[in-house]
Amino acid sequence: MHLWGRPGWGLGTGTMPKQDDVARVVALLYDAAAGLESWPDALRAIADLAKSPSAILFTPTLPPDHGLFLGHGLDPAVFESYGAYYHAKDVWFASGQRNRLYQGGMIATGEELVPKTEFESSEWYNDFCRPIDIYHLLSNIVSPEGHPLIPMTHLSLFRPRGGADFGAAERRFLATVHPHLERALVIRARMEAADTGTHALADILHRLSTAVALVRADGHLTFANRAAEAVLAAGDGLVSHRGRLAALRHSDNAILTQTIQLASTSARSAPEQATNACTAARPSGRRPYQIIVLPVSPRMQTAPNLAPSAVVFIIDPEATPEVPPARIARLLGLTGAEARLAAALAGGTSLADYAEAAGITEGTARWTLKQALAKTGTDRQSAFVALVLKTAILRGSDR
Repeated sequence: MHLWGRPGWGLGTGTMPKQDDVARVVALLYDAAAGLESWPDALRAIADLAKSPSAILFTPTLPPDHGLFLGHGLDPAVFESYGAYYHAKDVWFASGQRNRLYQGGMIATGEELVPKTEFESSEWYNDFCRPIDIYHLLSNIVSPEGHPLIPMTHLSLFRPRGGADFGAAERRFLATVHPHLERALVIRARMEAADTGTHALADILHRLSTAVALVRADGHLTFANRAAEAVLAAGDGLVSHRGRLAALRHSDNAILTQTIQLASTSARSAPEQATNACTAARPSGRRPYQIIVLPVSPRMQTAPNLAPSAVVFIIDPEATPEVPPARIARLLGLTGAEARLAAALAGGTSLADYAEAAGITEGTARWTLKQALAKTGTDRQSAFVALVLKTAILRGSDR
């Protein structure tokens, strides 16, 4: 059975949409892939040109919460019932699978997949299609099973029982749209993968105890991790002024601006030589922030007016590091009591103050420290604390 969308096939007598209308649909698909338009709008445009009151673009082999399920003219509850039960009753899909008809680009009507008598007597029609007024089908296999970049994806256009069969004009229309729809879905998949990587990187940066910000050459902030947000919100020496990273002291701000610009310029010329540092005084009287500015690789700056050109590390010499005792115990092989003492010492608490707060004698605290020193191979408290602080790269408690 040949089910390809060639001119001359079909039962209907519709006319091919105008070239300008098809071009607008194609443009809408690529805009949807780029995030400039919505996929439901693109699907609606396809359905409207094909004179289909309802349509779906979906991944039939994946559950609705993991795949693509876009509908036009259908209640969203339809997808839930399809995924939960009626997918197994879908005689159209089963026929295509059984007869190995689902090749990329295939275009077929429902009657070519399943004779009308069989369709009308099926549970699929009587319990699923009939209540939502679906009778005629025109299906396009946008991507087959085994596609290297996207899962098996179907575009299905529907008409009610009283409507006309799909014909040659609609086939030609889908045959024209198909390669663009496939490419748009590939672009969407690639962009989603890139977004996933970006979100994963942002999550990593948010977990760092060091304040990190990404800026453009003019100091405009494009990202700040939670530690950096806390620094800027405190307003003690560094702030976000009209969206730009700025130092409160005028002289410090001039140096910071110059440092960022130098790093941004060096990123394009000699990134390996572009390590720049400066400080920012704090009105509170605390020690100045120590700021290190590094260039972002030019390969990451595909859109110079949007992408960051420098990464800024803000070090607070007054900050007390948070080191969860559970992490210390796991990484250094200490007992709970030894890890709690280690966390307190790393946070600047004296041995005597810790003993008093913990309700133990100072002698017991010293004995606990001695055990911890032996287990970690350190011979001085300062060396032990330095070892513990190396575990403080991440914020908060471990889960």
